[in-house]
Amino acid sequence: ILINQNLILDSSWFTNYTNSSSFSYANSSLVIVTGASQNHLKPLLVTLLPSIEELVLLPNKSKLNVTVIFYDLDDNPKAQVETRQTLAKRFPFVEYRIFDYGAYPSYFNINQA
Repeated sequence: ILINQNLILDSSWFTNYTNSSSFSYANSSLVIVTGASQNHLKPLLVTLLPSIEELVLLPNKSKLNVTVIFYDLDDNPKAQVETRQTLAKRFPFVEYRIFDYGAYPSYFNINQA
């Protein structure tokens, strides 16, 4: 979990914090941003997104407003369609976006090596 740019906390911190008696889910928000190209999508589908799904769907956490944003890092339209369809079918709570490489310097583009 990334809190600010300089402080990285692991999931045990989040679990301990949210289970403490002083924490309230009322009006709380959590935004999780992730991304991958199609050749690195499997770990997200097998581990990360199912774990997030548990967090989103747990009844006692229903007051926690969780937003999950996925950035598709592929520049291949066919791969983008496949990824979008896979996410929509298996994880409908995920907000799908295509990463806009044109808005950043060329060294951000993982497809140019």
